[in-house]
Amino acid sequence: MSVVHTPDNLIAGLIIPQYKVRIPVANGTYSRGDALQKTGGIVGALATASNFYAVAAEDKVVDAQNTKLLVYLSGQFTTSEVNFGSVEAADVVDVARGFQIYFE
Repeated sequence: MSVVHTPDNLIAGLIIPQYKVRIPVANGTYSRGDALQKTGGIVGALATASNFYAVAAEDKVVDAQNTKLLVYLSGQFTTSEVNFGSVEAADVVDVARGFQIYFE
């Protein structure tokens, strides 16, 4: 099986180190660049700016057999490449700084 690499512009720079880790997340379909939140110990798609937690690092369907998703817990990201869902990007900026995540 061959792997096709499709470059994107999600990473905006390397001044802030990117820390990636696999963490358990709520069932669902995630895409690289999705903004995630943590509420009550559960990580899932971003719904509220104040609960921002991480950025998805891979495309993946999470279900009972595949429970973990690779995420960025720090780094610099291109704002236009991040999917904030219905949340305004500007509302996430200050919260994200506390996690060493910066949007440019």
